[in-house]
Amino acid sequence: MRLPNFLIIGGTKCGTTALWYNLDKHPDISMATRNDHTLEMHFWGSKTWGNGLEWYSNRFDQDENKIVGEKSTEYCSNKRSLKLAKKHIPDLKLIYCVRNPIDRAYSNFQMNKRAGKVSSFNFNIFKQNYASAGNYFGRIRGNVLRNFKKEQLYICIMEHMKENTTEEMSKVFNFLGAEDLKLKQKILSNGVLLRNRTRQEDIKANKKEDYYRVWSKHTDRLEGPLRERLIEHYKPLNAKLYDFLGYKIEEWDK
Repeated sequence: MRLPNFLIIGGTKCGTTALWYNLDKHPDISMATRNDHTLEMHFWGSKTWGNGLEWYSNRFDQDENKIVGEKSTEYCSNKRSLKLAKKHIPDLKLIYCVRNPIDRAYSNFQMNKRAGKVSSFNFNIFKQNYASAGNYFGRIRGNVLRNFKKEQLYICIMEHMKENTTEEMSKVFNFLGAEDLKLKQKILSNGVLLRNRTRQEDIKANKKEDYYRVWSKHTDRLEGPLRERLIEHYKPLNAKLYDFLGYKIEEWDK
């Protein structure tokens, strides 16, 4: 039965879609999709778990020479997901994308606002709906490391990936055991990918491109007293992640 070599497990609004596309460019890597409308499989202990392992296996390229993977951002928070994945794929590799937790939270809020789900952002709303997703080390310690070894986890930092996609993709390929693929990067505005294309047409187009896709660097940024309050909220949590990584993410102080 064909099961994935790796999962992109999160986090939400941390560049997982761009990473999916850029991994799928590699001739020896094949990324799976749930259907023509969504990249995310939502399988392990989630929406499509009831479809069974055979259904899941059939989502992947059956060429045994390929490294195959999928992404579902809830895996990093769903403790059942990684427990089940460990049971069936003990040597699985995991990629966890992270981003300045304040910018991640505010981007998540903006997405929900565009969808008409929310209208305002304050500290109470942040604490209730967005804070926990930025506690990256808490999820690593409480979920990932309960099931997998540290060596099976790769932390992909969104700010580094945007700044030098070619170099950062090389690190990801090395983690996955794939040969390096040196491509230049090209900034694409959000939403351009599916314009006049189906998802599958866009994936086919992506395979033919000779550049890494980078989503637009422009994003609305939370400023003012609320940002200062969130900096204090995340300071001790970020410090735990830095200790785990063995270095500080300097971009998160900006």
